[in-house]
Amino acid sequence: MGDWVEIIYTKLPMLYGQLVENSVLEKLAVSLCLFTDAGIGNQDPFQIADFAEGDILDESIESLWLPLKNGVDCGGGNGMESYEMVAYYYLHHCDLKGSQNPFFFMTGDEGYYPKVDSFLVSNHFGSLKKGVSLDSLTVLQELARKFECFILRKPYHNGEKRVNDSWVRAWGPHRVLMLNEPAQVADTVIGAVALTKGVWTLERYLAVLQERNQTRDRIANVRETLLPYAEYLSRP
Repeated sequence: MGDWVEIIYTKLPMLYGQLVENSVLEKLAVSLCLFTDAGIGNQDPFQIADFAEGDILDESIESLWLPLKNGVDCGGGNGMESYEMVAYYYLHHCDLKGSQNPFFFMTGDEGYYPKVDSFLVSNHFGSLKKGVSLDSLTVLQELARKFECFILRKPYHNGEKRVNDSWVRAWGPHRVLMLNEPAQVADTVIGAVALTKGVWTLERYLAVLQERNQTRDRIANVRETLLPYAEYLSRP
């Protein structure tokens, strides 16, 4: 993800406020996870904060540390990172009592490993649950039955088609949201939530961005990212 990590990190506080202020969601709690590639020996690859809101969420954001000082991630550059591990955690270790229409957004540029590593599960998440699948595609597809799942993707420099196809197999083409710039991530998430819940059409949401004096380039980027999903939702 390169320097995108730091830019996305700075957008997190705005995301919560905009979702509430624009009445996209009446009330929400957010669990944040910052992760690197666990498979190449990073010491603390998973930072997972409990669900929080308001000032407590601000504290959760501040408690997360970026992998390197300049925000560059510690991936191995092999086209895969530990997305499947995070999916496994939120599938099997995340209790959603009383929640309605939960959303799961992941940002990244690479694909996932084919199998969930049982050693890494035991080492970072506790004992392995009995009888559950460790096939990554199965885990991701099961997660999509628990959450409204989206991957917000930065184009990958090598093997882009292979990476993109892996996410399409997991969550469908309409839930693979291609980003043109890291700064659009909050506006993209807000739009995806609003479209899913039927709060706004894409045209109305773009008008909202214009009313907020968002730049033409940003509005154009958000439109390009969300248009395939909006067209999918409008199908009879």
